[in-house]
Amino acid sequence: MKVTDLFASNWLSPAAEKKQILFWVLAITIAPLLCFGGCIRNGYVIDDALIVENNPNAATLKRVGYVLTHEHWGSLNQPINPGAVYRPITMISFQATSTVWGNSAPAHHAVNLALHLCNSLLVAACVLIF
Repeated sequence: MKVTDLFASNWLSPAAEKKQILFWVLAITIAPLLCFGGCIRNGYVIDDALIVENNPNAATLKRVGYVLTHEHWGSLNQPINPGAVYRPITMISFQATSTVWGNSAPAHHAVNLALHLCNSLLVAACVLIF
């Protein structure tokens, strides 16, 4: 049984079933925007100064090779070691955002929110497909 079978019923027309699926996709998109959309107007907080704002490795895509071989935070010149936080995709995301919009906290928050929305929609798609 597919998850879409849970939404479908014998009395709904195919058009009504599509509307029901569209409703859930919109709900999955709108709910996070309502909950977290306010983050866009906020500045950097807590560890953002170390990881993004004052980190030269997060400022440009020219440092992609560096972030692929070094830890996420701590000493900026320390190679990867056991227990270090190694998150190259996160750092590349920070680099791309900084390259396009500069060192803008609202831009970083907006990109982060957009990535989370994309992940939510991918999960919804997987649920509907499988």
